[in-house]
Amino acid sequence: MDIKQKVSKLDSRLQKLDRKFNFYFIGQDSVPPVKDFDQLKRKVALLTREKERSTSASLRFYMETFLQKFISYRVKWERGLRDIEEGRLSRGADFFKGRKFARTKVESINVKKPMDTGSQET
Repeated sequence: MDIKQKVSKLDSRLQKLDRKFNFYFIGQDSVPPVKDFDQLKRKVALLTREKERSTSASLRFYMETFLQKFISYRVKWERGLRDIEEGRLSRGADFFKGRKFARTKVESINVKKPMDTGSQET
C-alpha cells in the first residue's frame, strides 16, 4: 500500500472518529471513543516516521496536510473531554452552542509596501 492510500484511509478513519466524538458530545453515545482515538494516534505516529523518511516533496506535503488536520481534531476532542471532566460543559444538544471549535476569524494585518527610494542618479 502506498503512502497516499494510507493517508486516505487514515483520513476516512479520522472523519468516522469525529462523528463518534460528536455523538458522544451531544449525548447520543454514553462512552467516549477513546480506544479508537488511541489506535488512530498510533497510526498517525507511524505515518510521521514515514514522512521523515520520504524524499518526495509532494508526498511530504500531502502527509503534513493530513497531520495538521489530525492535530486540529485532536485539540477539539481533548478540549471537549477536558471541559466535560472539569464540569465547564455538560454533554447534550447544547454542547456545541457558544463553543469556538471552528477557526477563529483572523483580523487583517496592514502590511506596508516598501517605498520606492527612486535612487536614480542625475
